[in-house]
Amino acid sequence: MLVYRLTHIHDQDEFVEYPTNYLGIYSSSDKVQEAISYYSQLPGFSDKRAKHLYLIEKQNVTVKESPPTVYVAELYLHDKEYWKEFIHLIGYFGTLEEAEKQAKEFSLINESFLSFAKEDAEVIITRYIIDDRYTKSGYSFD
Repeated sequence: MLVYRLTHIHDQDEFVEYPTNYLGIYSSSDKVQEAISYYSQLPGFSDKRAKHLYLIEKQNVTVKESPPTVYVAELYLHDKEYWKEFIHLIGYFGTLEEAEKQAKEFSLINESFLSFAKEDAEVIITRYIIDDRYTKSGYSFD
């Protein structure tokens, strides 16, 4: 199944970093556009002090669960204060077991890198129910 992960990035002139919000995984580009319209009305997403950018990633995944679910595995590197952060996509998976297996394999084949990295390294697996909106109340810049 072709799925679309929607990410919101906002840019404020006084910030160097670009905070992100993962806004769900959707079953069609029409569903993505509906979600963007929905989010653009919520606090934070509608704040005129920032530029709002939406990043859309397309991935093929074999969905195996009901409700239709996708697991996203990522490597998350950060320093102790969380000032520097980096996220690397490991993959999209149809079951938690597949995601855990691939995350473990990723960690094993990258063991030397992970032990050398000065940042803290975490493998994160996030469960998304397809077409479910993940942020219901928006956010605040303050």
